[in-house]
Amino acid sequence: MRIDPVDAAALRAVLLKDLEAMNQLESYARSLVAAESSRAVIESLSFALHNRYNALGNSFAQISLSFENHLKDKARWHRELLEKCSSMFRRCGRRSLVRR
Repeated sequence: MRIDPVDAAALRAVLLKDLEAMNQLESYARSLVAAESSRAVIESLSFALHNRYNALGNSFAQISLSFENHLKDKARWHRELLEKCSSMFRRCGRRSLVRR
C-alpha cells in the first residue's frame, strides 16, 4: 500500500526521532548495566526501559495510523495496537506479542 509522499515524510521524521531516542536510551541503559548495582541504578534502568517501550509503541502507532490501519477503539488503543503488530509478526512467522 502506498501513502501520500507528505505523510510518508512525516512518518519518516517521527520514526527517525523515535529511533534516535531509543538509541540514546540503549546507550544509557548499557552504561547502567556496567555500573555497580544500587536501588537508584535499578530504578534508573527501569525508567530507561519503560521509555524505550513507549518509544516503540509510538512508532507502531504512527505506522498504523499512516496506513489506513487506524486504531478504532480509543479506550483499548494499546491492546489493539499490539494485536495489529502481532498479526503482522504472525504473517512473518514470528511469535505473538499479546497473550490470549
